[in-house]
Amino acid sequence: MLNSRWREDGGRSAWVVVQFLFNGLVQASLVILGAIGINLLYGVKKFANFAHGDMMTLGAYFTLVFFGLTHDLVVGAFYAVFVVALVGLTQEILIYAQLENRGPVAPLVASIGVALVLQNSITFWFGPAFLSFGIRYPDNWVLLGGAISTNPIRDLVPMAVAASATAATVVLLKYTKLGKAMRATADNRDLARVSGVNTRFVYWMTWILAGVLASLSGSILGVAAGALGPSMGATLLLTMFAAVIVGGIGSTWGAILGSLVVGLAQSLFFLFSLLTGVDPRWQLAVPFALLVATLLVKPTGLVGRPIGGEIRPLRIEIAEMLKGIRRGLF
Repeated sequence: MLNSRWREDGGRSAWVVVQFLFNGLVQASLVILGAIGINLLYGVKKFANFAHGDMMTLGAYFTLVFFGLTHDLVVGAFYAVFVVALVGLTQEILIYAQLENRGPVAPLVASIGVALVLQNSITFWFGPAFLSFGIRYPDNWVLLGGAISTNPIRDLVPMAVAASATAATVVLLKYTKLGKAMRATADNRDLARVSGVNTRFVYWMTWILAGVLASLSGSILGVAAGALGPSMGATLLLTMFAAVIVGGIGSTWGAILGSLVVGLAQSLFFLFSLLTGVDPRWQLAVPFALLVATLLVKPTGLVGRPIGGEIRPLRIEIAEMLKGIRRGLF
């Protein structure tokens, strides 16, 4: 439909641009909750969680399980949130709490191990084949006088869930006592502890919140994609990291802005590929290009800032990880 309409008017239709901008917002809604979760963990725990994508996958599969039991997708997603939040809390208690004060490399490498365990566990229990919620998608809606063609379940539901969860997270972090404690711990853990903040409780709640966001993100990703696979969350990990780094590490608004930038950039690149004949598969490289460009030009991102002098640029953390691996191997 897009291609035929594009050919009819020679590419001069503003309708096409509006459609692709809308598609970019849909794409952003699929990564925004995951990006916020990664940002929260990086801010409070001071390491990049490479297992976050697989936590999303776990949320999608548990939503499928509970959907099969209850025959209600909303209830299934609700139950899945509790399971994934519990998995996140368990990781903190059994693994990451034991790696405190060992630098950023140990928990980062541990998160890679957790990612492998989660992904292979999902493959073992559910199989490598793609699964589906079995939802019957209604016909597309035409909005704005034909400017936008969208599916109410595949597009609008993920956008609504992502927007609602994002708004709730912003309110929690900005206006609640827990949110202020989380921000204080991210800014300076030792000072927060001296000031009476229970940093252990903050760590637990951060993992629970990150698990909730990951589960919701996985659920809407499964609905939008129409299929679930063991690596579905892992394939979005680079996109989420790109959103965090482009927007700015340590800023929730940065994660939100970065997700919008990455989503719109991917969608507009697809439009560019239609105009120029460039292979549209290069769209997958757009997040990586944005990530590298940001690290080279403005490592703190669009709105990010160093927090309390404790959070270092991710490129330094990755370099230290590789250095530590080399020491272990050689």
